[in-house]
Amino acid sequence: MKLNIKNETSRLRAVVLGTAESPGPVPELENAYDPKSAEHIEAGTYPTDEDMVKEIEAVREVLEKYDVKVYRPQLVKDLNQIFT
Repeated sequence: MKLNIKNETSRLRAVVLGTAESPGPVPELENAYDPKSAEHIEAGTYPTDEDMVKEIEAVREVLEKYDVKVYRPQLVKDLNQIFT
């Protein structure tokens, strides 16, 4: 993919949006990706796959509503790709 970025304030025309499909099991606390994930693992409130899929798809719909081309990563089973 050839990127064409001239500044950070122009209209967004295309974006790579992660996927919440098949993220694998809830990680162990010591393998948390970031502090917020660790907080939710400890509290037992880590989001479900279904909730994550709904949220990412809602973001996709908004982007497409404003004519932003949305690219998605190739699905890798049991791998968290939500922050692609």
